[in-house]
This record gives sequence, structure tokens and C-alpha cells, in this order.
Amino acid sequence: MKMRLTLAACAVAVTGFGAELETARWQKAIDDAAASGGGRVVVPAGVHPVGQLDLRSNVELHLEKGAVLKAPPTMAGYPQRKLTLADAAKVPRWNAACFIFAEGSTNVAITGEGTIDANGNGFVVPIERKAWGWRFKRVEGRTPPRVVWLLGCRDVRIEDVTMINQPAGWSYWICDCDNVLVDRITIDANVAYPNNDGVHINSSRDVIVRNSRIECGDDSIVMRANNVSLPANKVCERVVVSNCVLRSYANGIRIGWINDGVIRNGLFKDIRIHKSTNGVGLVLPGVGAPSDVGREPTRIENLTFEDITMDSIYFHPVVCRVNPGPDTWFDAITGVTFRNVRARGLDLPKVSAPPDKAPAPFVCENCDFQML
Repeated sequence: MKMRLTLAACAVAVTGFGAELETARWQKAIDDAAASGGGRVVVPAGVHPVGQLDLRSNVELHLEKGAVLKAPPTMAGYPQRKLTLADAAKVPRWNAACFIFAEGSTNVAITGEGTIDANGNGFVVPIERKAWGWRFKRVEGRTPPRVVWLLGCRDVRIEDVTMINQPAGWSYWICDCDNVLVDRITIDANVAYPNNDGVHINSSRDVIVRNSRIECGDDSIVMRANNVSLPANKVCERVVVSNCVLRSYANGIRIGWINDGVIRNGLFKDIRIHKSTNGVGLVLPGVGAPSDVGREPTRIENLTFEDITMDSIYFHPVVCRVNPGPDTWFDAITGVTFRNVRARGLDLPKVSAPPDKAPAPFVCENCDFQML
């Protein structure tokens, strides 16, 4: 029998027993709904400071207008998770913590006009202001690597929710999931904070992101195939992003990273990218010392960017760069089309790659790139 559970707002301290009690209340509501066959757990208006929450199959976590789920302010509220579908020691940043988590769940949803407050201001410190770039850095030691993490899930809906105050961590990490709809969401992160990606789609299939506004310090939309933490290599494919407004101090849209696998069949349509460093970035850098180096040669194919407007781009509207070093494994970049793109910025599109890693020529139809 489907059920609807509503818990009254409870004003409690963010730390100590009060926060633990509040977390237990909400987790029990989610677990009870799942045990009864599924249903909607309603978060009413008010501020609800809680710790980590696990979503379950057939459960919709619904945040009513005026409801705020407030994340822990310190890493004490983010214990490392034990994973079944991935190797926790190999996830990006070697950090398997997050605020809201679902693993192997089916028919799971986060909906409503309420807010997820990632409460991340305490995880960054200011740095000397530069002419460009982020004005903060992560504090020493661990920081929350992501806010909402969906791992190995199927039939997912994220609708209408607003997310604010992301720390130096990704807003949504959709990893090895199938049939995901992200609709009418708002991501309102501080653009001066580093690494707070918007919607990060990794090794997933049939993902739709639409009708949303995403503003963050790092990449707004990411399409990747980093499989190093997964038991088997997965393709990231059939991703559609449409009718979105994006702003980022990095890339509005980023495709690929170091030694990702196969990324293919993506459509990015009816998008405005503004006040961003780059518009669209296909960048395969050198290894250096990042925590999310993949294990395969990267192949990017069949991507279309259509009906896109870019304004106030501080660097390149389109940048494709492949590191020439042997540690950057490369298969191909092919079948990339730009159609009806209008871009205004401080520079023009740029492709930089050695001859043995050169992408196939991009197709540009009815495009206009202008320098300001």
C-alpha cells in the first residue's frame, strides 16, 4: 500500500543529539515508506538540520515550498559510506561521503519546491584575489565531495528542487544510472567556490536534464565515463540537455576528463551559457595529481550542440584540448556538430592536440563566433 508521511518541522541544534534524532526521524520515515511498498515522504515548511540520508526504492522525498533540508556543517556529519556497487577507495577525491545517497535503487525521486541547503560555507577559506579564477579554496583535509549521489540507480526523478550553499563538492553525481529525469531544478552555488559542479553525469544512460538554471563555480553540466571505481567499464550515452541557463567559472558544459572511456550520443539544445570562463569544453588534460583518473582510452563521438547562445564568455566559447603526454590515453573525438550557435566572448574557439590525438574536424552549421 502506498503511503504519504509528513513529519512536522523540528527546531533542533545542528550538532549533538538533536541533529542525530532529527536524522533518525527522517530516515525512519523513508525506510517505513519503502517497507510498505513505497510512497511519498513529505518535508513540510521549516528548516530541518539533518545528517546523511539514504533514499530507497519506490520512495519520493518531497520538499514542500518553504522546506529546507540543511546539511551538516562539518565532516563529522559525513561518515564514509560502505559501497556495494563501487569501490569506495577509488571514487573521485578518494572520498565516499555525501549528504543524500541512493545505491541500487529503482523508482526513486527528490521533488518539490523546497531547498537542499548544503551548508558549505565552512568548508572553504578565502585566498588572495586574482584577476581571474576562484577566490576560495577547500579547507585542509576532507571536505564533502558531493551533495546528492545516485549510484547504480534506475528510473530516477529530480524535479523542481533548489540547491544552495554547495561546498567544494558536486551538487548531483549521477553515476552508472539508467533513465534519469532532472527537470525544473535550480542550482545556485557560489561561483567563487572551487569544484562545486552542477549536474555531473558519469557512465550513465538515458539521462534528461531540462528546464533548469544552474550556476556554480565549476562545470555546470558534465558528461563523463570514468569507470575506475566501478566493477566493469560502462558507456555514458543518450544524454539530452535542453532549455537550460548555465553559468560557471569553468565550463558551461564539459565533456570527458583524464582517461575516461566511451562518451557518445549526446544532444545539447536550447541552452544559454553566460558569464562563464568557457562555453563548451572537451578537455583531456595530463594526469598530474588528480583523484579521478580513469582506466581507458577516451572516445567521444556523436555529440550535437544546437540552438545555443553564449554571451560574456571570458575565454573560449568552445575549447578542445588533448594533452600530448603518454599518460593521456586517447581513442578518438569524432562526430561533434555545432548548429545554430551564437557566441560572444573574449576569444574564439580553439582546438589544441598533437597529430596522433587530433579530433576529427568539428562540423559547424550556421554558427557565429565573435570576439568582444
